[in-house]
Amino acid sequence: MDENQLLNKKKYGDIRVVAEMIGETHSNTDRILRRPGARKHKKAIEALRKIIEAREELLMSLGDDESNC
Repeated sequence: MDENQLLNKKKYGDIRVVAEMIGETHSNTDRILRRPGARKHKKAIEALRKIIEAREELLMSLGDDESNC
């Protein structure tokens, strides 16, 4: 998944979680994610990737659980 796909898939609250993970404020994290030259950009993108992948995995496992009922 590339950066544009990640940014398009982010949901309400994701930036706050990324901010906690990288030790920045919400507003700084929003800027960091939009600025590829920012010092913490790669770290923020990787945190966002983990959040989105975990959410998708949880949603898929929930769907699997419902089909087994």
